[in-house]
Amino acid sequence: MVEVGSRKIAAERPNISSVASWRAAKNAPHYRQEAALQARSAAIADVEDRVLEWCAGVAAESWDDL
Repeated sequence: MVEVGSRKIAAERPNISSVASWRAAKNAPHYRQEAALQARSAAIADVEDRVLEWCAGVAAESWDDL
């Protein structure tokens, strides 16, 4: 842990406040794997949102039919 002001942060987390540190983080071996994982997660969430919207629409139509 590293103390920054009144906060403590994990030492292994890079500070991506500068272009140089961002480039170093982007070139890290796990960067592409993490980016792919985030993209898959976002795609799954997008599908889940559409399914939930459809379910809500069907429920609303069913309620109107009562």
